[in-house]
Amino acid sequence: ASGEAGGGTVLLGGGAHGEGSLAHARRTRVGNATIAADATTSGNGGNIVIWSDKNTFFDGNLSAQGGSTGGNGGNIETSGGSVSLGVHMHVDALAANGETGNGLLDPTDILITSNNSQPACCTTTTCLTPSDIVNGTSAANFQESATHSLVVDTSSDIDYSSNNSLTLNAGTFLTVNSQIENSGSGAINLKAAGGNLTINAPISTLGSNGLDSFEAGDSINIQAPIDAGADELLLRAGEATTDGNPGAI
Repeated sequence: ASGEAGGGTVLLGGGAHGEGSLAHARRTRVGNATIAADATTSGNGGNIVIWSDKNTFFDGNLSAQGGSTGGNGGNIETSGGSVSLGVHMHVDALAANGETGNGLLDPTDILITSNNSQPACCTTTTCLTPSDIVNGTSAANFQESATHSLVVDTSSDIDYSSNNSLTLNAGTFLTVNSQIENSGSGAINLKAAGGNLTINAPISTLGSNGLDSFEAGDSINIQAPIDAGADELLLRAGEATTDGNPGAI
């Protein structure tokens, strides 16, 4: 679905966020294939959605690049009740002469873990590894948005370098138990829309490419240092706390 003056739209298994009148797939599987909605010369990249109501497996390349002479990157969504990512997974919403586009992962529950072979993984919970964060932020502003809960709990730190943003959203609670560090200029955004945001491990971004934001519908509980470098940092919650063994900002 690529075009000289702008990318088109590809909807596989349903519409964006599962909305709209398009019939839904119960399960969707994309192997080591390429789906492109690029603007090849000018204009914005297009829109790609991979959706299922239950389980989505994705192991291919999705591309919605902006035009070579001008235009922004497009929007790429891989969503479902649960999502499993293969080793060949790559999302590209870059723009040579415009703004980088967005990559969205939008299942029910997300666990970022070093062990994605746990029984709950790929059935009731979408399990991502630190390498998925590296891949996701390499060529898109990467948003992991769980309609319910999101937990970061890895055996090693999540260290990466990207000028693109990383956004972790949860419909209820969001808990960070592992260090997240971006040595690039991309922002780190955390949001627990309907519950508590708990930060139990250091978070740092050393660049200055936008606003870092930590938001919660209820409370923000900071138990480890936060370093926003040269960025601005927004804290917004119903109640903000730094009790127990408080961290520093």
